[in-house]
Amino acid sequence: MIALLRYFRTIQPLSETLRDHLEDTLRQKIIEKKDFLLKAGQVCGNIYFVEKGLLRSYYTKDEKEISSGFSKEGDICVSIESFLSQHSSQEYIQALEDSIVYYFSHDDLQRIYRDFPEFNKISRVILEKCLVQFSQRMTAMWMQKSAERYDWFVRHYPDLPQRVPAKQLASFLGVTESMISKVKSNR
Repeated sequence: MIALLRYFRTIQPLSETLRDHLEDTLRQKIIEKKDFLLKAGQVCGNIYFVEKGLLRSYYTKDEKEISSGFSKEGDICVSIESFLSQHSSQEYIQALEDSIVYYFSHDDLQRIYRDFPEFNKISRVILEKCLVQFSQRMTAMWMQKSAERYDWFVRHYPDLPQRVPAKQLASFLGVTESMISKVKSNR
């Protein structure tokens, strides 16, 4: 939780009252490798901050798993559409490693927004960061060839190629698993 509060403070100083409230509201969850935080069809009721470990978000299409994101230490993980709309998710969120997350619920977040207006800036900055990352990924996928997509991934997430299985990385980049192997062997 200390890392999360430190992260919030890099965006906006926290009043003592807000800090105390966050410490009381945030909950910890320990997730074992392969366990799920969310399954398709469920409503994403929580927003997670990864303290330790690695999570994967994915959906299924034609019985194939398509990775939509990876969240490592220091990252926020949420099925954003489901969380904001409070409707069923199409995504799964699964631990790729034993993980520790801190989280608060949708209702908790709404109360924090109402009772602590200073938190609105923190949330806006986090959302802007997520939107920029999403835009960069879409540009990389649409505008680059396969090998360039892998290079983009390595530049933006240098520690993940060793932590993410090739099959899941390939589905994230929209390439084949053999292409990942080929690019790695040429490096």
